[in-house]
Order: sequence, then structure tokens, then C-alpha cells
Amino acid sequence: LLEADKVERECFKKQIGILQDYYQKEEVRERVIEAFEKLLEKWDREEPAVSLGVHYLFTSVHQRTYTYLLALYGEEFYLDERAIEISWKPELLIELFEEDVREIFRQIEKQFPRLCAYEKEGIRHHCMGYYHAAIYQLCKDIWPEILEREAFQRLKKREDFSLFFGAYRGEGEVIA
Repeated sequence: LLEADKVERECFKKQIGILQDYYQKEEVRERVIEAFEKLLEKWDREEPAVSLGVHYLFTSVHQRTYTYLLALYGEEFYLDERAIEISWKPELLIELFEEDVREIFRQIEKQFPRLCAYEKEGIRHHCMGYYHAAIYQLCKDIWPEILEREAFQRLKKREDFSLFFGAYRGEGEVIA
């Protein structure tokens, strides 16, 4: 895992610049905002929304879909049986991450020629953390733009409404 992490750090240094440039494009940012708006527009409950979660899914790394879950919660938070959820696939993420993974395996298999399937899976999950951090930052950067949108303004929400990022049904961090 340490060897894979060293390689991923180098790979990610190159890829983060590509991701940043890509997500600065107005049309790309608009598509990200539209995904959030789609979620916000689905809230039709009497009680106010309390939080919006951006969740990474362990199964999506295993299945190679790299899908995130956007979820709107009421007062009960994770226990809210009527939470509104939609899937979101951040553009370009799959391509860049898979590029990294190919390079990681190419380099570490020279040193460790017999990696087991579960070891490769562990490396994928570990290295995906770098991309989760990039998506966290994207959400943080784009949130002020979402706040200005009509869908957010119309949303019935509590005054202390929050945006958070983290593992689905796991730990998260409040972004705003």
C-alpha cells in the first residue's frame, strides 16, 4: 500500500491540474450545478430539509462506476426513510483515476509480481481517497453558486441547513 501511495501521489499531482482546469469551464460547472438542482427540486415534503450530503460509495469503487450519491435529509438525517437521493458521476474522474490505477499497477507489479485481487482492490480504494478529496473541494468551490440558484432559494429548508461530504452512512465533514 505504501508503494502504491507513492506512485498515486505522483500521478495525482499531474491529474489534479487537469481536473481543476476542466471544472473551471463554465459549461462543466453548469452541469455539476444542474445535478444539485435536480436533487433540490425533488424536495416536496412539508417539513424543511436539514442537510445535503455528497456521499462516496465503497461499492462504486468496487464496481468501477465511481458514482457519488447526492442526498437531501430531513430532521432524522441517516434515519430519514424519505431522504431524496440521486446518483452523480463527476465528469472526467473515471478516466483519470483509471489512468492512475494502470500506472500504479504497472509500477508496483515490478516489485510485487503476485498481487492478489483483494490487494489490488485495497489499492484502488486507498488511492480513490485522493479523488474524493478533489470532489470535496469541487463541492466546496461550487456551493456559493448553488446557493444563488432558484432551486436552492425555493427549497423549504432550515436556517442552519448544511452541506456535508463523506462516506455513505459513515463519517462526513460539514463543508458549509
